[in-house]
Amino acid sequence: NVEAVAADAEVLASTSKQIPALFPPGSTSPKSRAKPEIWQKRAEFDGYAKSLEDQAKKVRGIARGKDQAATQAAVTEMGRTSCGACHNAFRGPEIKS
Repeated sequence: NVEAVAADAEVLASTSKQIPALFPPGSTSPKSRAKPEIWQKRAEFDGYAKSLEDQAKKVRGIARGKDQAATQAAVTEMGRTSCGACHNAFRGPEIKS
């Protein structure tokens, strides 16, 4: 559903701006998957949040054009270069209870 992708990308573009504030200095917790690298490489971390915003805006624009194949390609690219790249660098393994 390309229309839903456009709407979700709009929300993602907006909420991505909030990501850096969710990780203030000293906000580590044993229950968090956040790696210490977030604070050690802050500029890189903040860059991924900005990349997510930019990529989400791109996805939104493509999805509004109702081109399903191009939308899927843009979503895949966002997942690889923004979401996945940041999670690989700054998120630790799942915490087992």
